[in-house]
Amino acid sequence: MMMMRKLFALLAFVTMCAAFGASVVRAAEEEKPLKITYRFTPPAPREQSEADVSAKSEGCYSCHTHTDQPSMHATPAVRLGCTDCHGGDASQVGSPSLGYTHATNKAVMALAHPQPTLPGAWHDSSANPQRSYTLLNKESPEFIRFVNPSDYRVAREACGACHLEVIEATERSLMSTSAMLWGGAAYNNGIVPYKNYVFGEAYTRTGEAACILSPSSRLTAEEYKEACKPSFGFDKILTDDEKKRGALAKMYPLPRWSVIPPGDVFRVFERGGRNIATQFPEIGLPNPSGSIQRLEEPGRPDLKQSNRGPGTGLRVAIPVLNIHKTRLNDPLMWFMGTNDQPGDYRHSGCSGCHVVYANDREPRHSLTYAKYGRDGETDTVDPTIREKLWTGDGHGGDKKSAGGGHSEASHMAPDDGFVGGTGHGGLIDPAAAAAGAPQREPRPRRESGHPISHAFTRAIPTSQCMTCHMHQPNIFLNSYLGYTMWDYESDAPQMWPGPNNSAPRPPGMSDEDYQKKYKQQRYPTAAEAHAVLERNPEAAATRGLWADVEFLRDVYDVNDSNKDTQFADYHGHGWNFRGIFKRDRNGNLLNADGNMSTYGTDTANIIDPRDPEKWRRSCSHYTDPKQRDLCLSSADPGKPGVEGKFVPPGINPGKSVHMMDIHAEKGMQCADCHFAQDSHGNGYIQGEVANAVEISCKDCHGTADAFPNLLTSNVAARPQGNNLALLRNPDGRRRFEFQYNDDAEVIGLIQRSIVDPKLEWQVSLVKQAVTPGPHFNAKAAGAPR
Repeated sequence: MMMMRKLFALLAFVTMCAAFGASVVRAAEEEKPLKITYRFTPPAPREQSEADVSAKSEGCYSCHTHTDQPSMHATPAVRLGCTDCHGGDASQVGSPSLGYTHATNKAVMALAHPQPTLPGAWHDSSANPQRSYTLLNKESPEFIRFVNPSDYRVAREACGACHLEVIEATERSLMSTSAMLWGGAAYNNGIVPYKNYVFGEAYTRTGEAACILSPSSRLTAEEYKEACKPSFGFDKILTDDEKKRGALAKMYPLPRWSVIPPGDVFRVFERGGRNIATQFPEIGLPNPSGSIQRLEEPGRPDLKQSNRGPGTGLRVAIPVLNIHKTRLNDPLMWFMGTNDQPGDYRHSGCSGCHVVYANDREPRHSLTYAKYGRDGETDTVDPTIREKLWTGDGHGGDKKSAGGGHSEASHMAPDDGFVGGTGHGGLIDPAAAAAGAPQREPRPRRESGHPISHAFTRAIPTSQCMTCHMHQPNIFLNSYLGYTMWDYESDAPQMWPGPNNSAPRPPGMSDEDYQKKYKQQRYPTAAEAHAVLERNPEAAATRGLWADVEFLRDVYDVNDSNKDTQFADYHGHGWNFRGIFKRDRNGNLLNADGNMSTYGTDTANIIDPRDPEKWRRSCSHYTDPKQRDLCLSSADPGKPGVEGKFVPPGINPGKSVHMMDIHAEKGMQCADCHFAQDSHGNGYIQGEVANAVEISCKDCHGTADAFPNLLTSNVAARPQGNNLALLRNPDGRRRFEFQYNDDAEVIGLIQRSIVDPKLEWQVSLVKQAVTPGPHFNAKAAGAPR
């Protein structure tokens, strides 16, 4: 018996050592950074000659023979060479005639391009990596400048000569610090005992977490340098007036989750009785009493805190851990988007907004960008990027997906000699693209993870804002666009595999595959579930058809056969969003004249569930000629005279009523109301969204007594406000323009879209709505003031 005990103890010790050794091996698998000596590139100058620009771009143009906007700016007044922004060596010259994958060109590219210290993380591709998380904090600033000169870590070098004030403001803005999330979560979950927000996200050039300060008129330069020290009082930095307007003095990095004392609210309490000792292994801590069980008083936690220090057992701050995870799964402007499914494509820093990616095909969400799709594909003229093809095993999906779906259907990019095997796409050889070379129909998908073009723009669509503003999934821009998180029940037969699944079979899929993937319930393995949860933390996704990215990207295509709702074309984080429709209290769909307060009694306006025009109707139903023309412009050639798959702004498709915001229905994008300051911030640190907004409703709509003066007046506005009448769109026309009659009296106000130069609308003026006349509205006039 004693020998057996010794053998058992030895076996346990060997097992423990093996487990420890395996964990060490796994920890050692993280890529080790390479030591690279970089060529020094000075900051971009404010002014320079054309000769200087040419010298800094000559070698780059030998391969990048065409580009969209050489300086990223539409105006020729900006003179920047390629290396001014991206760094690198412009003296290296390639030979495209040899083919982009030729060894000579590969060698030239390695010398011309700054190389990453973590090459495995970038997948030998210029496309944004999927789920890069904190990669930008680990990579060298020289390489970050190469892939994105507008990243906040290096923006001062590439953009600071002209835009330093904007850079400093955006670093303090809510879209960078995430103060509203960190501060609210910290107080509500007991991480800190006070409501004043003190945590915010900011990093140094080399990726270290940093303190960030609001500008101060009370401190000397020397005092300001010391202000980040914990001993330096918050009350010394801002004036009382600045504090009243919602400004915060300073913010510190969020502490590590493993070193903060745990909150009692997350300990598990039981009724008492005999309990086994702590379930966490206390290796190296002897049990002096030798007892396995002990009596517990009622109310004490069953799961004990570890006897060891912070970071072990239950001695971790779960709320802080969750905040860190949220920051990585739902990143703000210091990091890239996840770049792995429609609705998540974007870069970091300034280009997170001002460089547009293809995320949504819905014109009311994307306007002129809708035609570029939702897969993060580019439309650049640069041949080194434009001709990269999607391979199916990197961006955009997985041919051998863990989920059921149609990832092997005919819409996949062909895996032939033209396609590289890097997992991100491959270049078409110039000879293959020459005149007379065989052409594919339809055009294969291009590599995902690239911007639409190499250009900055102020014409930013709502779909770009959606890459961040969807957390939590039921608020922010979802409600503006008329969507909410899918409830897992509406049109469930379209979304869940099983015998009752009613989703149409994808083109090119065999009946055998259709039966297997759509008609049988899924029981994923642990590995399959992990692969899905890596990109979508929603647990239900492991069992649904949307576990397959290819099914997810085409969810909009099942809308025709849906009975209860319509799905959005964007899928941030892999989630599905359902449309919100006008219904009575029994859930019946209503037309525009329906009474929502009834219980199924407004039968004249209830839409028959079997009505074929429930989601898309004949254009002949429109009495307004302008709306009828809009309808006809969207009509599918296969269904002439019927609203198309995507309808333009200004009409509501089908007899049902999609309850989107009136501004969105007209085609207004976020940038049409939230101008530069609302996006960049006013220079102060803010902790609440309401305190960071300069625009107010009355600034555009006026009041019952007066027309608008077009001066911003909300909390974050400057004392005199910003004059909206001075704003001009990229095409040079005024953003806002009053209309006058022959007596010089105001008769209207027009606003022009910043995204689509052809789109404009009449702004509703409150004074006209409450005054008898052509614009009088009895309901508005009777509303309390």
